[in-house]
Formats: sequence, C-alpha cells, structure tokens
Amino acid sequence: MKKTKNRSFLFMHERISRLKRMGDGALLCVVLLGIQMGMCWPTFAASASMSKIEALLVLSQKIEDDLVTNKSFFMDETLDAYLSSVTSNLITHATGTVENVRVRVIPKEYPYACSYPHGLILIDASLLALMKNEAQLAAILSREVAHLVSRHPLVYADKESGLLNNSASTNKADVLWKALAIDGYAKNVEAEADRDGFAMMKAAGYDMRESIEAFQLLLFKAMGSPSHFFYNKKLSLLPTLQYYYRSISTNNSLAEGITRTQEYRDATQNATVEDVRMRMLRHNYIDVKDVLDEVVQFNPSNALAHALLGEFYRLCGPGPNHLDVAIAQYAESIILNPTNASVYLELGLLLRQTGKYAESKLVLKKYLELKPEAPDVSIVRGYVDEAAPSK
Repeated sequence: MKKTKNRSFLFMHERISRLKRMGDGALLCVVLLGIQMGMCWPTFAASASMSKIEALLVLSQKIEDDLVTNKSFFMDETLDAYLSSVTSNLITHATGTVENVRVRVIPKEYPYACSYPHGLILIDASLLALMKNEAQLAAILSREVAHLVSRHPLVYADKESGLLNNSASTNKADVLWKALAIDGYAKNVEAEADRDGFAMMKAAGYDMRESIEAFQLLLFKAMGSPSHFFYNKKLSLLPTLQYYYRSISTNNSLAEGITRTQEYRDATQNATVEDVRMRMLRHNYIDVKDVLDEVVQFNPSNALAHALLGEFYRLCGPGPNHLDVAIAQYAESIILNPTNASVYLELGLLLRQTGKYAESKLVLKKYLELKPEAPDVSIVRGYVDEAAPSK
C-alpha cells in the first residue's frame, strides 16, 4: 500500500504537464503577450534624422519583428494564407489604397482586433473562435482595413500618445500599444471606420446580416468580462451595431451574400483548438465545451479537439456519465491520431481510475511503446505490471 502511495505521489508532477504534451505537434505558439504587451519589448530610441512619422513606422515594425522573434504568433500557413486572401479581397473594395497589410493571430483571452501604423492587423484567436463564418470575420477586418486606409493608427498615435516627444520614455512600444489597442479612437473616427468598413464589406459581396451577428457576439462577450476593458473605453460597440443595423435597413442590404462557413471553420480550426488548449492550461474553462463542440461539428477529424473534449469531461464534465464521455473522446482522438502518446496516457489512466484494468494495461503499453524514454516510464510500467485488485 505504501509503495502505491509513493508511486502516485511521484506521478503527480508528471501529470501536471500532460495537457502541455497533449499539444505536441500542434501549432507553435509561445504566449508572451500579457495585458501590458510592451513589457517584452526593448526600449526604442528614435534617430534624430527621422521624422516623427518615420519613427512611428519604424517602432511599429519593430513591434511586429519582436513578436516574430519571440514566436508569439500562431504559426499556421493555412490560416495565414486564408486571412491574407480575405483581407486582400476587402482591400480591393476599399475607397482608398493601402499596402503591405497582413493579419497575425495572437493568443490572448479576449476577442481583440487592432491595426498598427505600418499595416499590421492583430487579432486574437478567441475572436476567431467567437466568429461563426467568413462574413462575420470580414465585418471585423473591414473596419481595421478602413482604419489603415484612412491612416487612423498613424495619425492617432502621433497626435494622442506623445510617443516620441519624451526621449526618456522607458517603453515606447507599450505606449503605442496602449494608445491604439486600449484607448481607442474618437467617436467621429470610429464612425468613419463604420461607414467605410460597411461599404467595403458590402462591395465584397458578403451577407451583411452577418455583420449584425458579429458585433452582437462581441458586445455580448464584452459585457461583464475583461474584454469590456478593450471595447468600451472610448470605443463602444453600440454605435457601430446601430450604424450597421440602420444601414442594412435603409440600403436594402438584406439580400443573401457570401457567408463561407465551412471554409472559415477549416482555416481557423487549428488556431481555435490551440487557443482552447492554452486556456485550459490556465484553468480557464469558460466556453471550452461550446467552442470544441463547434470544432468537431464542422471538423470531426480534428484529433486534438476530441482529446481536449476528453480532458474537459474528465475534469469538469456535467452529468453522472461524464467519465464515460471522456473515455469515448480520448478513444476517438487516438483513432484519428494514433501517434499522440499523451492521449494514450490520459486514456490509460482514466480506464484504470474507472476500474477497467485490462483495457488500461493495453493502452498504457502503447504509451510505453511510443514514449520509451519518458520520465514517467517506470511508474507507468508499474501500473502495467501490477495485478488487478481483487473484488
């Protein structure tokens, strides 16, 4: 009995990192973005020969370069190509010109979108999870493109932040991010983005009714959550929602247009699932089941989504049979991806916990085959070799 207790105690440390290992082979992503994003960037000093505008552009580019260096974006070529295609299409219908626009996805916990002076648009992975189709995403991106076309990020940063007026400022990147992402724009500037973004989205052929749904989802998500901080300081979603609703009603824009639900789900599924995995690592289970259920509805072959559903049901699943559901989800994940050793470990341990010792041993043996050098090998082998308790 004492030996079993010691074994279980030693095994606790290994199980702490199981959810991290579950994402082996998933998107490469390191979370270096807290609420104070600039904290991870070095001090920037403007050259005396630069104009203020040039210095702002250089600083803005440096922010992106540091994010790339620190691998703080979701690395997914399929997603990048998809976002580039959607954004490029919107730009062709803009009232002005803008070059070198690119969209990057970051891991945060709030639905978030922000454009930077040099053409970068940052969106959060939780925003991708919140939106239901491409038309809803286009409603968000078209407003950010509208800001860039009108040079709002550049003009506002120069006018409001005092970014380069004080050379003793210790963290200019932080000041720039706060000015653009948190403080937001004046109401008349947001109204201009509403007007131009609406026209851009409509000209691109999207179903404009989805824009209402997109902003309603954001508004609902913002209420009573940390994202309220981002969306309701200078920028309120209510005027945007009201403008789009009036414009749709008066411009006869209710005709069906482009929605592209499946295409959107295919392109965003990996970032969405990885975002969920990272939230679960932080013990944030809000909306986890709903998001994962939607992923497997549109992409039933997503092995990691099934594994995370198994983890969710194991930890906090509702109903008396939640462990059976967890076992079924882990098993489905293994069928879809028979090489992810950590899922074998989770399934084997859960089978053992529920008294299915024979099945547990078979699954744990497979784990040992896949991970012969794992630090928990001796403990797992002990589980495989032990006799089933007598009834």
